[in-house]
Amino acid sequence: MILETQKLQNSHYKMLRDLGVLIYHRKDQKGGLDESELHDLLRIVSVEEMEKEYRKAYERGFEEGITGE
Repeated sequence: MILETQKLQNSHYKMLRDLGVLIYHRKDQKGGLDESELHDLLRIVSVEEMEKEYRKAYERGFEEGITGE
């Protein structure tokens, strides 16, 4: 699990980096999330954040398609 957490933390995507940091810094690695951690998780994967990431990816893909970079 440590390798997967490190991959998240080293991601190019902020959302995945935030998720990796949340998992790495959990207070109890054997149990579930506490209320604060759950709140942080829901903030990371909120509909608004997901839509923002999809829009950015779409725009990047569109720009790469036009410029060929």
